[in-house]
Amino acid sequence: MSFRSRKSSLAASLFLSLGISSVSLAQTEKPAVGTGSSQSIDDIKKRVVGSEIMMNPYGKFIALDRVFSEGGAAQPDWNEVFRKVAKNFNPDDIKDEEVIAPLLLGSRIADGVLTVKMKNSGELGACAEDIERLAKRMGVSGGDLRWAKQAKGEATAGEWGKVYVSLGFLQMKVNQTLNKKASEDQKTLLLVGGWMQASRFATSALKNGLGKNMVPDPSYHLREPKLAEELERRVKNLPANMQKNPVVIAIADALPRMREIVDIDRDPKVGKIPPAQIEELEALATGILDAAMKGI
Repeated sequence: MSFRSRKSSLAASLFLSLGISSVSLAQTEKPAVGTGSSQSIDDIKKRVVGSEIMMNPYGKFIALDRVFSEGGAAQPDWNEVFRKVAKNFNPDDIKDEEVIAPLLLGSRIADGVLTVKMKNSGELGACAEDIERLAKRMGVSGGDLRWAKQAKGEATAGEWGKVYVSLGFLQMKVNQTLNKKASEDQKTLLLVGGWMQASRFATSALKNGLGKNMVPDPSYHLREPKLAEELERRVKNLPANMQKNPVVIAIADALPRMREIVDIDRDPKVGKIPPAQIEELEALATGILDAAMKGI
């Protein structure tokens, strides 16, 4: 098989996996009539935790756009959300490569995904550079890091579909590197960082829709109980030396409550997170990433 064929095949697989994103995973979980499937969407999400989908909240952003539009409200201003939520840091300042580096790499990947939604080449370039530098410190090879450089070039050319694919390949390479290094612990923290930052983006965006009668309620797209449950389980299984890290302690303290908040009714006509709990969810996620920034 040629390189181009392999790339096309991988890209197709990537899009299929990313298609099981937060938007589709948040929908009703009854199988279609005649499918014979007994698996709920929650079952599927729990099974795929650890793949690139966990670092790609693109579907969640699209879902919020749609529910706001269909509810007669203005869609989120994603550029404003990004300016408010994204955290700037110098990857070279990070001393803790065991906990802080993977956690902030996960958050920066979530930043990069939102820049694709924004179609902001300047912010995408900055994210890609940070991701490249952090990924290199995590052991990702120079050859694999070409996807970061490629994404920057594609963004400058306005080829956003290609940017999306290149970032996806970069995520895959990071995961593959951590698998080779037997670094499941670092991968756990990377996934936690990505979920925390995606939650911050989503909670910030949907605040404009609070108090408006939309079905489903915008907060329904934060429904991820199985995902949160699996992350909680993984953090509990981190080795003893990591468990003593103040940031990991903060994560372990926050995840059970975050799981409770996002564990709402699976019926999109019913499932809703109260405004006070949306604020709490955002505060918990922000607290984790603030702790990571202090640990640099």
